[in-house]
Amino acid sequence: MPYEVAKYYVLDEHSRIPEMQMISKSTWDKLSADDQKIIKECALESAKIERALWSEKEAAAEAKVKEAGSVITTLEAGEKEKFQAAMAPLYAQFGAGYENIIKTIQEK
Repeated sequence: MPYEVAKYYVLDEHSRIPEMQMISKSTWDKLSADDQKIIKECALESAKIERALWSEKEAAAEAKVKEAGSVITTLEAGEKEKFQAAMAPLYAQFGAGYENIIKTIQEK
């Protein structure tokens, strides 16, 4: 079990496992506008369900490792912003052309 080798956890929100829904452009372009609309609506709805299920699993996993004796640490106020400030130069260095996507992710 993970808590047997990692007794200490920091909940710093630095990562998120993305559950992507993808379709090739050539396939997408073959669909009717109505079908594209249905797929977009279903994708948005299923993403909401996925996030809710993910939250439930995270809570259960956290309870399990706490029960097993692991120590869970959360960041104090302002600590997350320190991490973000330290990463800012990397966005400038490697994020050229993706500024809008980066901004959207940061706002969520």
